[in-house]
Amino acid sequence: MPKWTITKTVLGTVTALALGACFDGSTGPDNQVIAVVDGQEITIHQLEFELSQTAPVHGETDAQRRRRAAEQLVNRHILATQAREAKLHRSPSVNLALQRARNEILAQAYLNHIAATDPPPTAEQISRYYQEHPELFAQRRVYHFEELHVDRNALSDSQQAHLQTLASPQDIKQWLTSQNIAYQAQESVKAAEQLPFFYLDRFKNLNARDTTILANDRETVIVNMLQIAERPIDELKATPLIRRFLANRRRRETLAQQLSFLRENAQVEWLGDVMNEHIDNQKAENQP
Repeated sequence: MPKWTITKTVLGTVTALALGACFDGSTGPDNQVIAVVDGQEITIHQLEFELSQTAPVHGETDAQRRRRAAEQLVNRHILATQAREAKLHRSPSVNLALQRARNEILAQAYLNHIAATDPPPTAEQISRYYQEHPELFAQRRVYHFEELHVDRNALSDSQQAHLQTLASPQDIKQWLTSQNIAYQAQESVKAAEQLPFFYLDRFKNLNARDTTILANDRETVIVNMLQIAERPIDELKATPLIRRFLANRRRRETLAQQLSFLRENAQVEWLGDVMNEHIDNQKAENQP
């Protein structure tokens, strides 16, 4: 039996075949036909959906973009037809890809359906978030800093403690070099909202030329603050940003809660050793 490899080149064909399994291809009186390919109709609704899924190319007109999308639809239809005639949809790997694409589309549709029931953030919630996070808005800053990234396993506990005693970035670099400890230097300019919260919590108390050390299970990061610029945002300008953030956060929470509820009520029976291996690996990682 031949083994088929699914690549990005044929992903569009796989998706088209999956969609073909979801819809019967019939057209109603409201569906304006824009093309007929080998006896099969392509409608204006398919074109509009294609346009919603593709980004415009810089410099092209709306007419050029619609033409490009229409050509893509025709090409995909022709390729999908050839795939079916070659019975590629019966190949195990293609059939699995079709199932995966169909389930992804249906799962995403359900998630969108659930998320659509969330009410939008209220003006009071937006204003409260603005007041509770001055470091992001009223006292917003833009930070110019240098980072030295060191693998956590490269440092012993005593070396980690010694880092805290070094006074300047130059001292730290010289000491790391003398200890044959590799590090990666990186210089960045980032606004407060671009930083992880654990960075921001430390940065808001720093001044230019200050140094701080951040550590997690994977790495130690030495930060040398080079320059800080005050760039506040008033509440009016921040409102659409906060609204979008709160809506996205609520969406994530709603979807996580719904998935947790569905998993608790679903009948899932694991067979074979897949989950046993996963549980054994987790136990091994948790051992001291």
